Amino acid sequence: MLTRKKIQFAPRTILTHKILETMYDFPQEILRLQYLTFGDGIVSGLEFKEVNREIFLTEGIVKFKGEFYFSSAGEVNLTKFFKENKPPMRGAISCFALCPSQNSKIDGGVKTEFLELKILLKKDLPPDVLCLGSFYDELSDIALPDKDISAKKFWKEFTTFNRLQLLDVPYSCSGGSTFHPYIFCAMKNILKRKENKSPTELTLLLQIYQTGFITMEALKTFIESDDTKKFTPSAAREEIFESLTQWLKLIHTKVISSEEKTIIKETRPNARQSLKI
Repeated sequence: MLTRKKIQFAPRTILTHKILETMYDFPQEILRLQYLTFGDGIVSGLEFKEVNREIFLTEGIVKFKGEFYFSSAGEVNLTKFFKENKPPMRGAISCFALCPSQNSKIDGGVKTEFLELKILLKKDLPPDVLCLGSFYDELSDIALPDKDISAKKFWKEFTTFNRLQLLDVPYSCSGGSTFHPYIFCAMKNILKRKENKSPTELTLLLQIYQTGFITMEALKTFIESDDTKKFTPSAAREEIFESLTQWLKLIHTKVISSEEKTIIKETRPNARQSLKI
């Protein structure tokens, strides 16, 4: 049964409990239905950017256990947060994590629940947290991966210990979650540089331009279509990323440099003369 509710404000109407509840529920229902098939993760925003050698996390929306949380304190200076909350050096991997707080607040009948940013050991990460990037706790500072890299450096740049590792950051999408758009931006730059793009490569590039990301299922399908690789339903994110890296390397080998083109052009006339002789 489909319903439609319309609030009618007649002259001198008193705002009843029912009217206020209806006004509150409507936008919540719109948001819930719009992202009904999406998994937990970043719904919008929470992008990584670098300003004056400091890393910031922009404002955004997160879906967590089916509920939506909105950032309200503006951009977060991750570099400053890292330096103020740096974990002891134990030779381990730590991560920025959004954790549910037990300290909810009630003010004027409005209850506010929080997701707090903490630094936790990755091996001890509870199941009910969202990872926003991992790092080696021996680092004195954190740095973002370089987005303008070749396919050959793609794997190392996003998995090396001296960078903020983003593979485990869940970006909410239809059917679950995918990699963060920061990773897809690096992928986009690689695809842009390739000449004579195949239909598959062009489709991927246009998809990233349009939405900033590709769903994990679509990404696996693209990789499988150009390779003998077959993913299991339980394939880990790192396995998918490794296969993506190999696929991009394969694309890279198909690129003919301008220098090679010059050599080809110079040798073609000689080849024709040899044939005539």
